[in-house]
Amino acid sequence: MPRCATFITILSLLAACAGEAQSPSYSSSQGSVPAQTDASQPVNSEVAAAEAALAASDWKTAESKLDTWIAAHPTDARALFDAGYVADSQNRLDAAAALYRRAVDADPKSFEATLSLGLLLARQHKAEDARPLLVRATKLDPVPADPAVNPALRARAWRALARIDSDQDPAQASNDLLEALKLTPETADDALLAAEIAKKVGQLDAAETAYRRVLAKDPKSEPANAGLAQLLIQRKQFPEAEAQLHRALEQMPNDPLLSEQLAGVLAVEDKAEALPLLEKLHQAHPDDAATTRGAAAAGGPTSPDEPRTSARITPPRPAASNPKTATRRPCVTV
Repeated sequence: MPRCATFITILSLLAACAGEAQSPSYSSSQGSVPAQTDASQPVNSEVAAAEAALAASDWKTAESKLDTWIAAHPTDARALFDAGYVADSQNRLDAAAALYRRAVDADPKSFEATLSLGLLLARQHKAEDARPLLVRATKLDPVPADPAVNPALRARAWRALARIDSDQDPAQASNDLLEALKLTPETADDALLAAEIAKKVGQLDAAETAYRRVLAKDPKSEPANAGLAQLLIQRKQFPEAEAQLHRALEQMPNDPLLSEQLAGVLAVEDKAEALPLLEKLHQAHPDDAATTRGAAAAGGPTSPDEPRTSARITPPRPAASNPKTATRRPCVTV
């Protein structure tokens, strides 16, 4: 069995075991790393006061105290990390990155600063800069050593690595995700990422299992519903895709992504229901070129004053296999 396929199989088994051992947490793990304090280490009263303000989300007070302290102590890694956390929490990402980097330079063994900088750069789509920091974070020890918190923080590094590696190295991404699942229960994002990785290496059964695992916990998950539908379309299982999309739209009426997928499937099946659905989509999103093309292809009006020319559905041509030339939905990718 190819190495990546083996990883996918192990990943599916481990995720299933994790789900049986403890209830999965279906929450996002985005955002900055919480500021950590080490009671065993002495801390200046000004920094302590700033951290008290941080705990109360009093960013203005915390920033003022930290700015004063850092001006006189420019290499205090703890204060620099705290200041970066303030900026990160306020979405001042460039300032946060600069402060985190100064904290890492001041203390290369700082887990929190290294992880925070890596996560921030990943959020900014700077994968080449983020990856080395995230790898380093997986090898550092958080301070303080809190068994209730540290595994989740380390798992965030592995999950971010899995997301980065999924584009270029699915086998490594699977390994990254395995490491995260050893530390914390599976999340919905984990299962969705596992499905993406599986699809990239042609493991469609594993991808379907992952999507269905998410939907068993959250039937209203748009990414899982859309991903499963697209997978069924890829297999040319159009009736199954149609049924799946109808079920999903019962949970999420008028969802634009699912509606576009359904319109594409109905058009491929040459069903008359495609035309009114495409027209409804076009009316709701008149500036969307894809829905305009879809309505025109189906013989419907492309402006409020234009009469319907035909009730006949003309199935759109399948999208090109090259992703750079593939037609955007509602045409169906096969």
